[in-house]
Amino acid sequence: SSATPGTRDEVSPTLQTFLHETGLPEDDLTSENLKALELDLSDYVVIVSLGGPVSQFIPKMPFHTSALDWTLLEESSLVEQYRQLRQNIADLIQLIAGDEATRV
Repeated sequence: SSATPGTRDEVSPTLQTFLHETGLPEDDLTSENLKALELDLSDYVVIVSLGGPVSQFIPKMPFHTSALDWTLLEESSLVEQYRQLRQNIADLIQLIAGDEATRV
């Protein structure tokens, strides 16, 4: 169960099919409960939540870390969610690193 720290869940067949169809890496992917990661969150500049407010998962955010809550429409297809995330990530990179970072 993903509620138990240290356990991993296999990626769903739907997600594996999507990754294969889009050419995204699909090997050795698993999901892991955030509590199990035991990370020093202060090492992160930004933490993004797709499953509700970050505060629901991380009650005490490190001082220099920003939390973003991105909402994906559940009725959207994986392709539409992927496009939305790509745009959100590009916008975030531009905000953090400036215009030069997005000129690839």
